[in-house]
Amino acid sequence: MGQVPVADSLYGRAASGIAPVLAPAGFGNDHAAAALITGFVAKEVVVGSFAQSYAVAKPADAARAGGLGEQLRVSFDESSGGHGGAAALAFMVFVLAYTPCVATLAEQRRMFGWRPTASAVLAQLAGAWVLAVLVFQVGARL
Repeated sequence: MGQVPVADSLYGRAASGIAPVLAPAGFGNDHAAAALITGFVAKEVVVGSFAQSYAVAKPADAARAGGLGEQLRVSFDESSGGHGGAAALAFMVFVLAYTPCVATLAEQRRMFGWRPTASAVLAQLAGAWVLAVLVFQVGARL
């Protein structure tokens, strides 16, 4: 089976397309965007997506951050212009506020139809983006 670099895949291209929209929130990079895409399916896979994206293994000592923690720290620092803590907090706010998992959306569609569900998704994405941008912009100034 052929090996396709992630950047050349549809997943990678989607992440690269979304990343600039996330830049005002301090996490406008492909890794964060890709993790949010997988989080749309199930929010609990966001961290696993980061681990796959950075190709890091589970740390030998669970009490230490390991390679993933360091990669995230560097990534958030770079994407935020040196305000990694504010960017990480903004990312967490976005994950908490954006669209729930696909199973929830399927139930919403069943109960209310496509139009209200699509409107809710757009409102939740917009609200999460606004909250994340506010958190980052305020946090970067403190």
